[in-house]
Amino acid sequence: MVCIENFFIWKILHGAPLLAYPYDLPQDFPVNDKLDKERWVFISGNLVMLNEIFHRPILGINNQTYGFCRDILQCVLQRSLGFQTRATRITHRIIKELLLDPSVDRVVIIAHSQGGIITSQVLDTLYTELRDLDLQKLEVYTFGNAALRFNNPRRVISHIEHYCNERDPACSWGAMSSDNRADVRFDGRVFILQGRSGHLLNQHYLSRMFAPHAARATEEFAKDRFSQPTRSLSRLHQYAGGNIPPRCC
Repeated sequence: MVCIENFFIWKILHGAPLLAYPYDLPQDFPVNDKLDKERWVFISGNLVMLNEIFHRPILGINNQTYGFCRDILQCVLQRSLGFQTRATRITHRIIKELLLDPSVDRVVIIAHSQGGIITSQVLDTLYTELRDLDLQKLEVYTFGNAALRFNNPRRVISHIEHYCNERDPACSWGAMSSDNRADVRFDGRVFILQGRSGHLLNQHYLSRMFAPHAARATEEFAKDRFSQPTRSLSRLHQYAGGNIPPRCC
């Protein structure tokens, strides 16, 4: 039985560690100097809907699965003991290279679930390795973030946003847990879709918050932890449809 599980879970469902979508920009995507200088990286999951919403080529770093129980154990080890997976090491190398590339002026990280833990670990390392000038290229957006903490100690990263369903259990011990704990630091604005459950990125987050047919839901969700009801607070929304928000805002 163990051999069968290993074959189906480890060999078939793992997928490649690095993915890209699309390989070439379609003709109807905006192409200009600013877009050419952007790099988008998604940690943990499918790239297609992200590409359809934001109209950009996206590099995906696949956080490989080992089955539900083993993935939960891995999350605990990452959160509590700082254990770094292969995906963490790959992410660190790629993000660091992009930030040091003089031809790139904006690096956007989108992370889901355990990808939030990976991103938190990578950022903590990069804070000790890179200049503030390089780190200022970064923007970070997470969904269903399961990380224990999320640091931005020198406020060098201007844009960090976390999107949560109120009843997503991963958020209750991750992005939303710092509301009731003085010893936990979770930097960045937290957007909460009140009364909603679900943890899947496409079905429970992107379709409700960002997909064009979910306009009604986007009005409902756009409230941060201080209940300020303006959709414009979400910087990530400003990227939808291929738009490019100014760096300063």
